[in-house]
Amino acid sequence: MCGIVAVLCNNENAEYAALESLKRLEYRGYDSFGYFSENMDTPRKFVGAISKNTVHEAEINPSRITIAHTRWATHGVVSERNSHPHTSMNKFCTIVHNGVVSNYKELKANLENKNYTFYSETDTEVIANLVEYIFYTQTKNPIYILNQLRLQLEGEFALCVYIKEHPNSIFAITKESPLHIGKSENKYMFASDEIALRGFCNVYSTIQSEEIHQIRISKNGILDSRIHSGNPNVLKDWRKLQAFESTDVLKESESFFLEEMKEIPKAITNSLSIDVSSLTDTHNSDIVLTGCGSAYYAAQIGSYLRVMNDRLIARTLAFPADEITNAYKVQNEDVLVCISQSGETYDTIAPAKKYDPVISISNSEHSTLAKYSNHHIFQDIGPERCVLSTKSIVSQCVILHRAFLPRNTEIHNLPAVWTNTFDDVLLESIQSLVNGIHTQNIDNFFHVGRGIFSPIAYENALKLKEVTYAHAEGMAAGFFKHGTLSLIDSRFVVFAHLPSTDEKELYELTQANISEIKARDGQVYTIGHDDTCTFQLPNISKSVNPILHLGFGQYFAYYLATALCRDVDKPRFLAKSVTVR
Repeated sequence: MCGIVAVLCNNENAEYAALESLKRLEYRGYDSFGYFSENMDTPRKFVGAISKNTVHEAEINPSRITIAHTRWATHGVVSERNSHPHTSMNKFCTIVHNGVVSNYKELKANLENKNYTFYSETDTEVIANLVEYIFYTQTKNPIYILNQLRLQLEGEFALCVYIKEHPNSIFAITKESPLHIGKSENKYMFASDEIALRGFCNVYSTIQSEEIHQIRISKNGILDSRIHSGNPNVLKDWRKLQAFESTDVLKESESFFLEEMKEIPKAITNSLSIDVSSLTDTHNSDIVLTGCGSAYYAAQIGSYLRVMNDRLIARTLAFPADEITNAYKVQNEDVLVCISQSGETYDTIAPAKKYDPVISISNSEHSTLAKYSNHHIFQDIGPERCVLSTKSIVSQCVILHRAFLPRNTEIHNLPAVWTNTFDDVLLESIQSLVNGIHTQNIDNFFHVGRGIFSPIAYENALKLKEVTYAHAEGMAAGFFKHGTLSLIDSRFVVFAHLPSTDEKELYELTQANISEIKARDGQVYTIGHDDTCTFQLPNISKSVNPILHLGFGQYFAYYLATALCRDVDKPRFLAKSVTVR
C-alpha cells in the first residue's frame, strides 16, 4: 500500500520533484518515508509522515535522478532501518517497492546461505540483494535481471530500481500493482498514482502488469523511455494530465475529516446527476455486490435497498471482497458489482479480474478497477484526503439508491435535508454527549440496528474504532441477545439505530432489543425519527432515512476522536488505499 515516486530529468530538480510528488501519495502510507539520489552514498530516511517532517530547502541537492517512497508497514516495525529506499549489501543497487513478496523468506534464506547479510526486516531488502546477486553471478544485463525478478518474486509488487552500473537510468517493473509513467519535455517519472505526476508531467500512461520499463538520459541529455517486455512495439496510451490543484490546503476547517463531512451535500448532489443506467439495467439480473471496509458496508446497504424494490424478482447478495471466492461461487448469469473509493483496493480488484460482467463504482475515473470493469460509475465527488471514508460512502449509497429504487424521488431532497439536519444545534448535542462520555473514560461502544440499519451499525462502529482506537462493534440488534449481551454493564455505551415508527414491526423489535440492553444497565442512546429518540433525524422515507444515520456516526466519531487528541485525518496504522492482499 506504499507510495513510490521515481524522477529522471535533465534540469537537476529531480530531488525537489520527487519530494513534492511524494506528499501527494501520503494517503497510501505515512509510517515513514525516504529518498535516494544518484549523488548520495546512502538513502535519507525519516520516521513519520512527510507532511510532519521538514526537509529543508538547503538539504535538497541538485540531482537528475531520485527515487522516493512513503511507507505503510507490512514487514518489520516502523523504524528508519525498515524505511525505504533499501540498498543491496554492497551498495550495487537501491530500490523502492510497493506491494508484498509472499516468498521473501525462502529467497532470504537462499541469499543468507550465499553469505548475504540483512540490515532490515523487510521483504524489500531481499529484492535489492537478489538483484545484486544475479548481477554478480549470472548476468550484467539489467533487463535480464528484472525479468528474473518477474519470474522469481511471488505476490504483487511495483518496483523502481537504480543500479550504479547504469547511473543514467531508472528501471521499473510492476506485477498486479498500480504504476504509472509520466513525461514532459525535460522529465520522466514513475509514480503509484497519476496525481503525483500532475504539474511535473504533461501526459501519462499506465504500465501494464509484468512490463519492464527503462527511462534514461543519454550522453547528450536526451530523455527516452523503453519497454523491454510484453509487446515493446505497442503504442502507449498517453493521456493528458489534469492541472494540479493542491488538496493539502484546508479551506475553513481544522481537518480534512471535518471539511469533507461538510462537503457531503455537494457530493450527494453530484451523485444525483451521474449516469447509473448500467446498474439500473440489472433490474432482471441476479447481482452480487462486494467491497472492503466502508465500501463493503455500502454494498450491504445496497443489497437492502434493492430488496425494497417491490418489482424486483432477481436475487441480491453481498459479500466482503476478500472472502467472496471462499463464500460463494459466482454464477455465469450473475452481475458482479464492485465498490471501492480508490479503485485500487487489491481485494476488490481480484474478483473483478475473474468474472464477467463487472460493474464498478469508484471515485477514480481511470483506476485499475475501472480497467477491469464492463461499466464503471465514476463518483466524481472530488478528492477525499482523510483516511476515513465520509462523503465517499454517502455518495455510494446515493448511487445505489438511484439505481435500485429509480421510482423513489425522495432521494433528490437529501442534499437540502442533510444540510438542515447537521446544523449547529444537532452538532452541539453530539458534542455534549461526547463530553459526558469522555469524562467517564468510557471506551467500549456498540452500534446496533435491524434490517438496513444493521450495516449502518457496522459502518458507524468502523468509523469509531478507526479514528478513536476505542473498542467499538456493530451488530444486528436481534443478534445481540445471542451471546453478546453478556458483555453489557454500565461501562458500555450502545447506540441504537431506529427506523421511523411507520415501520411498525421493525421499530418495535428494535425497541425490544433496546429494553434487553437497558435491563442489564447498559447506556443506550437512540438515533431515530420520532421525538422519543435521543437524537431525532428527519423522517424522509424508509429507504433514505438510513443514509442520514451515517452522518450521525461520522460526527460522533469525529468529536470523540478530537476530544481524545487523535489524528483524525491519518489514524495510526491505516492507509487510504489498501493495495496489498
